[in-house]
Amino acid sequence: MRTAQLLLAFLATAGPAIAGPADVWFELGLEADLGTNSAPDASAAFDHFLRAAKAGHGQAAFNVAVMLDSGRGVRRDIVDAAAWYGRAAARGDRRAAYNLGQLYEKGEGVPANSDVARTWYEVSGLPAARERIQDLAPGAPRPDDLMSPQAIAPLSGEVLPDGRVDAELVWTIPLQPEPCRYNIELRSVTELGSEEVFAWTADTTAVLVVLPPTGTTFAWRVTAVGRRMADYRTGAWQVFTVVRPSPSKDQR
Repeated sequence: MRTAQLLLAFLATAGPAIAGPADVWFELGLEADLGTNSAPDASAAFDHFLRAAKAGHGQAAFNVAVMLDSGRGVRRDIVDAAAWYGRAAARGDRRAAYNLGQLYEKGEGVPANSDVARTWYEVSGLPAARERIQDLAPGAPRPDDLMSPQAIAPLSGEVLPDGRVDAELVWTIPLQPEPCRYNIELRSVTELGSEEVFAWTADTTAVLVVLPPTGTTFAWRVTAVGRRMADYRTGAWQVFTVVRPSPSKDQR
């Protein structure tokens, strides 16, 4: 057995308090994809990459997006692919930023928005992205009124697995009257109310936020703000939860 398989077998017998690390699932995905120990299995590779991506593995998130984008190993879903490109881009993957820019430029899986496409190309910085910036067309006429951003990950009801110390917040937005910036809010929610965890302004449509070590329920939303206009539009709150490990006997 490969090292990843041996470690996974150990983790599977160690009990629910120990979760399989993202790197292990990613390695299993590579082994299945490349056919290291048997014939290549794209479907199994996708399942492993997805599990690693949900645990916060950036490279796995990019692989999941590419497979959803192409339909290899899984049914093609360009909308879901865009969400995973956003998650990978939030973790600094330049290829994901470039691919997400292409989707916004073409209006595939996300609303067509040349402003957002340009921003993601700039973030990517790859030679191909610089070429796309030079050739980027204005696209459709700009609307008269500002529109609200739409969250795509994590959505209300989503549960992040045990071990997550951060979360990728991803949203979409159609072309606006002018280029926008985004104000992002993240709050920790308890029975007694809520308190601010994170407040930031970004130019991109995805950010990575660090979660506090305590708390299981979080709410987030994003506001689009015109760069010159005294106008803004706020998206709906999204509430997600994080699985926390049960305290050991020594911690009780």
